Amino acid sequence: MKKSVLIISVLIIVVFSVMAIIYSNARKPYVSTEEKAREFVVTQLNYQSTQDIYIYHGTETILSVVGINENGEKEVAWFSEDGQSVETRNWADGISKDEAKRMLLNEKPDAELLSVTLGMEKVGPIWELSYLDEDNHLNYYYIVWETGDWWRKIENL
Repeated sequence: MKKSVLIISVLIIVVFSVMAIIYSNARKPYVSTEEKAREFVVTQLNYQSTQDIYIYHGTETILSVVGINENGEKEVAWFSEDGQSVETRNWADGISKDEAKRMLLNEKPDAELLSVTLGMEKVGPIWELSYLDEDNHLNYYYIVWETGDWWRKIENL
């Protein structure tokens, strides 16, 4: 009896250890990208601090970092993974994440919001909101960051 309890205990420990290693390895690229984005805005754009980092996978992968610039103003920077195509704007010039959420939920009150990501497309800076509808279909709702106008929807995936 003691032997079987010991074997089961060891197996449980091994299973949880393997799961922890798999999870850690799966998160490494994401954490590494966030660290590179943070380092880029601090060293290249002279940000004093960072508040939010978004990784947007649209037409191309865009990193968006919200932080405090060298003048003490809240600013957002968009740039590609290689640090090219840098664009910065004052945070107050666009709509907030909460405003984007409200816009979606006003139009789709039954939506189960999955994520909100700040990105960049041909139309300029955008908020990408992913959500499940009442039929459990995946949907995307895109809002232009500067104006709060709807840009496009992708529904029923």
